Amino acid sequence: MGLLTAALVETYTMVKRQAEGLTHPNSLRVPTFGGNCANWVLGHIVVARMNVLALLGEQPSWTWAESQRYIPGSRPITGSEGLEVGRLIEDLHRTQEQVLPALARLTPEALASPAGEKTLGVEPHRYALHEAFHAGQLELLRGMTGS
Repeated sequence: MGLLTAALVETYTMVKRQAEGLTHPNSLRVPTFGGNCANWVLGHIVVARMNVLALLGEQPSWTWAESQRYIPGSRPITGSEGLEVGRLIEDLHRTQEQVLPALARLTPEALASPAGEKTLGVEPHRYALHEAFHAGQLELLRGMTGS
């Protein structure tokens, strides 16, 4: 799990750096070229981490109502629909504090156990790649907001 942990630490650091000083109004700015705002991307990363926590047997802290705004295929966030950006950053930090110890507790047997059509060991890696994509996206969005 060393590489996975390193990847999650790296993407967390990237996301945290890009979110630093981001105001809530700026987080809601929709790119002129289309797509989702920084608020949605941050929330989407948190939702993905909640999914990882659930896979690892941990209790996610977001409700379905909070999560559904940030799942793939949800409407773009406009106006005041998104959660406050400060809360998103706090919840991102909380997931980091939960996911790293949860990964460290995984045994080789647990990693080899079925999780749908794959093994449990595959899913967190898939989420880490997904997070890296969105961390890069957040960097572009941050530049666009002028924050």
